[in-house]
Amino acid sequence: MAGKKFGFDIYPANNYNKDHISDFIAKYSKHNIGFSHNTFKSYSILKKLKQHIKIESDLKIFEIGAGLFNFGHLLQYDLNKFEYIICDLPEIILAAHQQITEIYLPVCGGNYEVYLPNELEKFYNSKSDRKVLFIAPEGLQKGILGNDKKFDLFINHESFAEMDIGTVNKYLRHLHILMKKGSIVNLVNRHHRLQSSSQEGSKYTVDNITSFDNYELGFLDVILKETDMFRAAITNVQGDPNTFFIGRVNL
Repeated sequence: MAGKKFGFDIYPANNYNKDHISDFIAKYSKHNIGFSHNTFKSYSILKKLKQHIKIESDLKIFEIGAGLFNFGHLLQYDLNKFEYIICDLPEIILAAHQQITEIYLPVCGGNYEVYLPNELEKFYNSKSDRKVLFIAPEGLQKGILGNDKKFDLFINHESFAEMDIGTVNKYLRHLHILMKKGSIVNLVNRHHRLQSSSQEGSKYTVDNITSFDNYELGFLDVILKETDMFRAAITNVQGDPNTFFIGRVNL
């Protein structure tokens, strides 16, 4: 029963670093955050990120594809002030907004405001030092975030790998406009991945494989690029690794 509840039937407990689990519980159990594979994965990424860069207490963060905001919710406990803007698909935005308003804020001790895409003006007019805004991809394309370099940290964990390489690089070009010089980009994505439109191995072509090495990252100085050891420890996916990347904007 416990195995089914916590996912240990798919990801056996011995896949995880016991010391890291102890650290996770010590830090987050007081916030009513329990262990799950996805939350612990976010914790592991955050822990590694903090080993290589200093997380300032006041950040402006931009994330594409935040899912249910696992990573962002953990990160906010390290921050005194933040503006956190997330670009995602409308159906994911609704699910994440529900997760934040029904679980993270009332149950997990979160103390930040959250705004939907139609509440852009409310977000910018809010006097809160801690706030989250969701925007849809079309909003990003229309330039609703402006043309000034405002963000200190960019995040994409595992969703770029779900897109074709042209879409990934189109998103990355927005960072030239939005990220401050010296700001940090953190990517954790599959080294290569066949897109859903081509499921059979015989259909592999350059056009339907998204490869991390084809990301247009020339605007970044590399701080770290290596195999993501969290995914590499999971027995049934060891042949399908993630790349863990940290870069510093040099524009």
